[in-house]
Amino acid sequence: MPTLTAEGQRHPVTSALPGADAPWGPWLRQVEMSPPSGRVLMTGRDALPLLVLSQVNKGRVALLTSDTIWLWAKGWEGGGPQGELLRRLAHWLMKEPDLEEDAVRARLDDGQLLLTRRTMGSLPTTARVLGPDGQERTVPLTATGPGSAEARVSAPWPGVYRVETPDGGRALAVAGQPNPLETTRLTPTDALLAPLARDTGGSVTWAQEGLPAFHRVAPGQPARGPGWVGVVANGRHVVSGVTLSPVLDTPLALVLILGGLALAWFREGRSD
Repeated sequence: MPTLTAEGQRHPVTSALPGADAPWGPWLRQVEMSPPSGRVLMTGRDALPLLVLSQVNKGRVALLTSDTIWLWAKGWEGGGPQGELLRRLAHWLMKEPDLEEDAVRARLDDGQLLLTRRTMGSLPTTARVLGPDGQERTVPLTATGPGSAEARVSAPWPGVYRVETPDGGRALAVAGQPNPLETTRLTPTDALLAPLARDTGGSVTWAQEGLPAFHRVAPGQPARGPGWVGVVANGRHVVSGVTLSPVLDTPLALVLILGGLALAWFREGRSD
């Protein structure tokens, strides 16, 4: 009879499967394997591995040692959650984030930040939350089931919330307008600036039409024309003083001059 192991009760693929509180219907055939490589989530006859999941580098493997799981779908002797189990297996193989066995989740709900930590190891008891206001808080985690813990904290500020757990888990959540105004229209347009430029005597020129020529114009004169734009000479500057600083000190300049004359005389003498 298929039975969840201790790891199976913690792993998101098999935890909280429908009907887990009652015995599932048996499968009629099972292939023996020994020793299994990976996590044994379900056992069958004589506590032999029935469902094994393994990760190798970036690849994933799921192994069912029986071909009679279809009996669950038929409801034989009570049946079982065949469709849900196979769906979770397929999505775990495709690395669906919600089925990761070692993950931190953070989401915002009605002004609060909901943290979820799932792990196959020991559950941490606290999490560190860094808000967009720069404030850092340590919040307690409450176990909600085998391998899972949660916490809920207030999130009154818009921005990015960072979550870290002592065992290395990390997550981000963003509070605020999901589609801010500055990202709603990304194509360039002169609809907003062109009227302001015309009212102030200027113009808007597109670079794709060629760079215009620049001319200095007097205040009050037109600052635009075909193929050119004007830079108004407002003369709004004040010279309060002039300071001259020598590039080289006099002794150093004298040494360089004499050295250069000596070098020129030496090269001229060798050329003869």
